[in-house]
Amino acid sequence: MIKYIRNLHRSANAFYEKRLNLHQPIIGYRDLLPVDDIQNGDEYLNALSWAFKNKRVKNIALAGPYGAGKSSIIESFLKKHWRIRRRSLRISMASFEINSEICNSTEQDDKKHKTPIEKEEIEHGILKQLFYKVGYGKIPQSRYRKLHKISALWTWVKLVFITLLAIPFVYAFKTEFLTEIKESVVSAGESLNLSEVWAIGIFIMLTAAVLGIISYAYKSLLSRYTIRKVSLPSDTVVEGGGEGDESVFSKYLDEIFYFFEVTRYQYVFFEDLDRLDDPSIFVHLRELNTLLNNYDIIHSKLVFVYAVKDDIFSDEDRTKFFDFIIPVVPIINSTNSGEVFTAMLERARQSGTEHCISQEFILDVSPYISDMRVLQNIYNEFLVYKGTIKAGQELELDDEKMMALIVFKNLYPSEFADLQKEKGVVKRAFEDKRSFIATRQKTAQDEIDRLSTLIEEAKADTLHRTKELKAAFLCEITGWKGTAYCIRLDYSTDVYASEIFTGAFDFLSLARKEIYGIRMMDLNGNNRNASCDNFLELCQIYSRRAERIELVEGKEKRKRIEEIAQLKNQQQNIRYKTMRELLTEFKVDAVLSENVMNNKLLSFMLRRGYLDEDYATYINYFKGTSITKSDMNFILAVKNLEMTEFEYPISKTPQVIQRLQPYEFRQKSIYNYALLEELLGTEGESEKRDLFIEQLSDEDERSWAFIDGFIDVTKNLELFITLLAEAWPRMWLYISNRATLSYERKSHYLLVLVRFIDIDSLVAMNRESSLSHFIEENEDSLQRLASVDADKVYSVINWLDLRFDNAIIEKVPREVVDAIIEESRYGINLTMLKRIVKFLNPDLVAGVENRPYSTLNELECDSILQNVRNHIPEFVNEIVAQGSMDDLEDDVADLLERTIDNAMLYDIVLSHETVCFEDILSCCGNLVSDKRDAVQMLWSALLKEDKIYLSWKNIYEYWEQFKFDKVLLEYIENNSDKLKGQSTDFLDDDFIGDFIASEVDDRAFGELLPELRMQDFNVPLSSLSEHRVLKLIYLKFIPFTVPQYDEMQDCCPNLCEPFILWNQRAFRELINDVSLTSQLIENLVLSKDSENETKIEIINTYGAESMTQRIAEYLCAARFDISQEIFDAAWNMLDIHKQEKLMFMYLAMLDDKSLASCFSDLGGDYADFVDRISRHKVELKCSDNNRRLVQRLKEVDYITSYSEGKSAKKGKDIDQDCKVIQCWIKAEE
Repeated sequence: MIKYIRNLHRSANAFYEKRLNLHQPIIGYRDLLPVDDIQNGDEYLNALSWAFKNKRVKNIALAGPYGAGKSSIIESFLKKHWRIRRRSLRISMASFEINSEICNSTEQDDKKHKTPIEKEEIEHGILKQLFYKVGYGKIPQSRYRKLHKISALWTWVKLVFITLLAIPFVYAFKTEFLTEIKESVVSAGESLNLSEVWAIGIFIMLTAAVLGIISYAYKSLLSRYTIRKVSLPSDTVVEGGGEGDESVFSKYLDEIFYFFEVTRYQYVFFEDLDRLDDPSIFVHLRELNTLLNNYDIIHSKLVFVYAVKDDIFSDEDRTKFFDFIIPVVPIINSTNSGEVFTAMLERARQSGTEHCISQEFILDVSPYISDMRVLQNIYNEFLVYKGTIKAGQELELDDEKMMALIVFKNLYPSEFADLQKEKGVVKRAFEDKRSFIATRQKTAQDEIDRLSTLIEEAKADTLHRTKELKAAFLCEITGWKGTAYCIRLDYSTDVYASEIFTGAFDFLSLARKEIYGIRMMDLNGNNRNASCDNFLELCQIYSRRAERIELVEGKEKRKRIEEIAQLKNQQQNIRYKTMRELLTEFKVDAVLSENVMNNKLLSFMLRRGYLDEDYATYINYFKGTSITKSDMNFILAVKNLEMTEFEYPISKTPQVIQRLQPYEFRQKSIYNYALLEELLGTEGESEKRDLFIEQLSDEDERSWAFIDGFIDVTKNLELFITLLAEAWPRMWLYISNRATLSYERKSHYLLVLVRFIDIDSLVAMNRESSLSHFIEENEDSLQRLASVDADKVYSVINWLDLRFDNAIIEKVPREVVDAIIEESRYGINLTMLKRIVKFLNPDLVAGVENRPYSTLNELECDSILQNVRNHIPEFVNEIVAQGSMDDLEDDVADLLERTIDNAMLYDIVLSHETVCFEDILSCCGNLVSDKRDAVQMLWSALLKEDKIYLSWKNIYEYWEQFKFDKVLLEYIENNSDKLKGQSTDFLDDDFIGDFIASEVDDRAFGELLPELRMQDFNVPLSSLSEHRVLKLIYLKFIPFTVPQYDEMQDCCPNLCEPFILWNQRAFRELINDVSLTSQLIENLVLSKDSENETKIEIINTYGAESMTQRIAEYLCAARFDISQEIFDAAWNMLDIHKQEKLMFMYLAMLDDKSLASCFSDLGGDYADFVDRISRHKVELKCSDNNRRLVQRLKEVDYITSYSEGKSAKKGKDIDQDCKVIQCWIKAEE
């Protein structure tokens, strides 16, 4: 009956729970208990079944690491074998790691440790799990007592049953007692007017009620009273059984035997005993198993199954201890936990729950998870956090970051607890980040300060040129007594001033060697020796000054400014870098401290960005009703005048503004980006906003740093710039004078100012023309303002009176460019004209560089052409002078005409234009009458630059205006070879006469004179050099007349000979009218250029009177038709040998008397011929001349006959064999 009542109660509870859906599983959550349907576990179950069936196997091990699934194997096995399940016990004992803070309130020890459990406690624990497994009724004899529920109903039933059993015994032995009771009951009923049946029924009910009261009293009294103390006499001795040192198992061995004897349990599963780190417990259990199996009273086999880790025993002990070992392959470890994780997420997706967790994230975190329970708990907690923090608060949070935090929470629970308290290793990591950023910013600032100091010092240095610095150095090392021109180093190395002035000389190179002397020139110009005691120091000083000056002189300054801009960008950028970006860009050990890096999971999550600066959002509720702790810290910093970062995070900006007083907005500590952004974006706090802005305009370095950063992050830029410009009219002057501010940054400010502030404010901001100069000097200024309204831009140009010399107009609004062109607001230079031409007509832009003036004429834009003509000097200097130009001839003539009054300008034009005028008159020929001198200078320049086509016509036209000046003569001289062959028919005698009389050089004179012909030579010879006259003689410019000869004899007597030689015919005709000197006669006769007719005329005319020895000798060598008078004159000038030659030369013209005279003068062999008194014979040597002589003697009848033969003379000196000519002299009558 009682059992029926209990079952009925359970069914009612089950129905109630079903109605409340208490057993309905929530999708996604899973308990952490072992499963009873293990996958891929058939072999484990088969192995266990085999072992249980094997009568010899009594100790079985399921060996595998923690979390391998050993408990799940047991659950699955027992579920499959229900008979074994009914006869099995499961005992689990474990010691778990806890945080020492729980055990000990001190925070010095933050290590984890296991709860210590003594061996006796372990064995007691096992016994408890044994005995408390079964009801007290199954082991009534056990001394292992335990409290149990006492049922009042069951006690009442027992009392009723005892009462009913007692009635027959009483009736048998005490019948009268029952009769008395009955009569009393009936009598009492009658007194109450009850029948006998009703009276007995009421009595029975009252008896049952009394038994019920007794049952309830029994239950209450039994649970409230216990025996706490037993007092014995003082001499009473109580002795134990001598088992004080025995183990718990030994003490309660009979209880254990009794337990297994009276119960049906055959299988005991021990789990987690290996976590106790006490292998001795296994020894006791094996001993217990052996004792139980050897106990004869227990007929069935008792099997102990141990779920342990593999390394609980050594190799040999392990196989010795267990009868059968079943290895368990882990269901999950660090290598496959990702697959399990993925499967869990996939099941959630299939059930309709989507998590934004990528496969990459799973692969990243899974190596850190090696336990199935941990993984399942991570997922459960993720669901809780996501549903509570993300979905519950409708926040857009990242699932991966939330999951990462849950992973960290499960693997490092104590660190996660610290994180919620805003301390611990995670907090330390972000403190490391702030510290690293501060260090990097300080390093960058130090470098900015260094570079800024260099630039400022260079700017302040009065010696802006390196050469001036070198000159100052050479003076200072002499003590300012003169200038050093030589520095001797090492007795052998001389460094001269010329070397120091050459290139980038290094002053420190002088300091590396010892100085031995200085040679200088003092102030009086004398050479002296000098010495310098602080030479090394001066070298170092001037080296530093040279470095600074290089910044000003060259690209080094721009390089330094760019470096400063880069450093500022680094400072700005690193402020906003996330932890992940920092760890990616820099080494991890540079950013994180060692304590943080030792936490590998944390370090990994920081690197991957799974745990970042927003971690607090993922672990805390957000309550928006008050300011945060961080906000309060900022307020306190402002009130304490403590500086904070401009980016200091403020969560409740409006509330922070409300809590700050207006006067506090005059403090530098108020500077905060979020604060000013809120002031600009909301109304009602204009006073505090204006105070903030006013303070920013104080040109303080911190104020500027705030402005420079805020301008990049604000969403209210227009209002900010407008207010700042009103409060700070000197803003642009300050910006432009900041040497450390890059051009890009200044241009950004320019764009912002022009776009947002009005014209009046811009004009007011143009202090010291700083705004005008910046826009004019930078070529891309207009481009950078292209996004600004065109009318606004032109208004700025107009009001600031801008003129652009190097402006890029590409992509600039056409309205702006047209206005600039029309109003001539551009400089006349190649760059601007190219850009303007390209803008108006791209097809003509190629001609701007090599034919600019012609291109502008072709452009047909009157405003441009007029602007150029109004600025001819700029056009010539800035454009024409920059290269070789090829403008059209008419355009160049026009340009020259406009520059004719400025020789410097047209010289530039001529030196760079490739033009060559066909006719010199086409180049300003119309201006000769009005500007004669200017035209002459221009034409001279044309000739010098070879800009005139080379022709006698152009030379004649120049001569016709300006005669043969020096320039024309030089032009002729330089081009004489090219003038040869050109027509000269149109040249008149005046031109040729002037040319002959000019100072043209002899080379050109000689080359060109043959090209010219005069009709009437009228050039005075006295005005010419002998060389020129000689040239004229050669070219027969001078006619041979008596007056001309006489002028030649007067002016150039030395040239009479060539004059005659080049005019021999005319000379022969006039030979009797001209006078010749003896020397001239001799020269003419002996000249190889003299014709024979001329020689004969001269000899016959002047020979007798002006015979010379050289003429006589010449007559010996050459035969002429001369008279006897000339022969005699020549004979008298010669010696005997030459007389003999003369006689033989002119033998044919001599008669007998002449021959007799000759024989008389000659003597010798001819002496016998003198005697002509009688006829006689004379001998002559036999020779050709003698043969001719005797023949002529025979002809003139000087001899009668002659013959050749041997000599008739006798004597020893006579050669009898020598042939002679024998002549018979005829006796003179």
